[in-house]
Amino acid sequence: MINKDIYFIEENAGFEELTSESLKFASYLKKCGKKEIKIFLSSTFDFCVALFGAMIANTKAHVVSDERLCDIGDLNFAKCKGDKEGEFFLNTNYKFYLYTSGSSGFSKIIEKSIKDMFEEANFLRNFIKMDGKKVYTSVTHQHMFGLTFKVFLPLVAGMKVLSSRLDYPELIFAYDFTDSIFISSPVVLSAVSKYDNVCLNTASLIVSAGSKLSDDIRDKFTSKIMEIYGSTETGVVASNFGSGFVVFDAVNADIKDDRLFINSKWCDNFLSSDMAEIHGKDLKLLGRSDRIIKLNETRFSLDEAESFLKDHTFIKDAKCALLKNDKRVKALLVLSDDGKNEFRNNGKLGIVDTIKKYLYPKFKTNIRSFKIISEIPKNSYGKFSISEFQKCYDEKKIPSFSLLQSDEKIAKFSCFMSEDCFFFEGHFREFPLTPGFIQLGFVFECLDIYGIKIDGGYVVENLKFMAFLRPFDRCIIEICITDKNINFKIFANETQCSLGRIKVV
Repeated sequence: MINKDIYFIEENAGFEELTSESLKFASYLKKCGKKEIKIFLSSTFDFCVALFGAMIANTKAHVVSDERLCDIGDLNFAKCKGDKEGEFFLNTNYKFYLYTSGSSGFSKIIEKSIKDMFEEANFLRNFIKMDGKKVYTSVTHQHMFGLTFKVFLPLVAGMKVLSSRLDYPELIFAYDFTDSIFISSPVVLSAVSKYDNVCLNTASLIVSAGSKLSDDIRDKFTSKIMEIYGSTETGVVASNFGSGFVVFDAVNADIKDDRLFINSKWCDNFLSSDMAEIHGKDLKLLGRSDRIIKLNETRFSLDEAESFLKDHTFIKDAKCALLKNDKRVKALLVLSDDGKNEFRNNGKLGIVDTIKKYLYPKFKTNIRSFKIISEIPKNSYGKFSISEFQKCYDEKKIPSFSLLQSDEKIAKFSCFMSEDCFFFEGHFREFPLTPGFIQLGFVFECLDIYGIKIDGGYVVENLKFMAFLRPFDRCIIEICITDKNINFKIFANETQCSLGRIKVV
């Protein structure tokens, strides 16, 4: 079942090395009497060795995505070898365990078999018909999408695999993607699309999964893009080449209780949490059933609310959640350029008043609380968990200064005043500005960065404010130190907005 043309580029290893190292790892497991292991290995080759070694030794393997939870990891794997014993064989009945992303609030353990993975991989091999291609990825093999496309598809199609993850534009631009497949996610493709996409546009195929791929991002690439719909539980279900999802021929999809019911050679009768409509083989996703909540005796779709919010000219991105013990929905808002102009002119109050009026006809007052942030910190698959939502909502963000230049007497520091600074939500909700005592705090923060700590007493002298420091300004702080005096100037872009002197006593 494993194609003998499989090749791991960085490790300079092929089929012989894979089978030999797997037998050595199996020997180690048997000798140590290990019945269960947790694997976290960055190298795709090492991961394959560990998984197939566990299979041969009949050791239960858990594939974890957090290095802190593993007992077979990058630091100790090289030492986990025994003598090469026996012959390599595939036990297709062998089962191992994956973990879901936990975006709904908790992670679930999912059982998979070697047979399931090879059935899925063989189908995909025949579907895309790209045997022998190079495979580059921005995703990890610790999750189902990467495991399918970075491990098992190359194993059956004899592909050439790069173990390293190319998850930043700078890494991606260093490679030639001619005659290759790039396995990625909307988050990474979005980042790459902001630059010159020439290198990726030479790829034979780009495969994306993890979250919805917007048409705006797709349109920025000339390479063929296959978006995958599926899950850890179901494996691949449908593909979208730009005109909507189509269920794979090897998959039977039906609707039960408004939810998608999946059956295939690699998935037995699974009732998904996703709501959908099916017309022939065409699949339209309607959102997750667990994203539809009961609020004031009515059904409320968090997905619908997010989509509606993003349609407003002030909003670039939005996330909604009903947090524990809350009776109303909270929303995280990322502002568009129009929204940023409104925020600078009329503050958070101007944004919230406008959005509440916009929402009321459709959602009444069910979305009550709003937090403006600069971006929603999704993971590399585009997922955003409820715990991350809570963290973002509770965070009191402060500016982070960096040293621009310095000598023995003068130092200059810089920071961008983003819209999510906590003090813009305080007393200046209609006209956001940075309070004077906060500006003074900036000076002490910069002194700390510069390595100067005032341990004794001090007096702030000659403090003067001339202009406002506001959202989206570039704050520049100049500090001049003489004997026991610290003189400072604060600028909003090129306009001086305050000055003062701190006398150490």
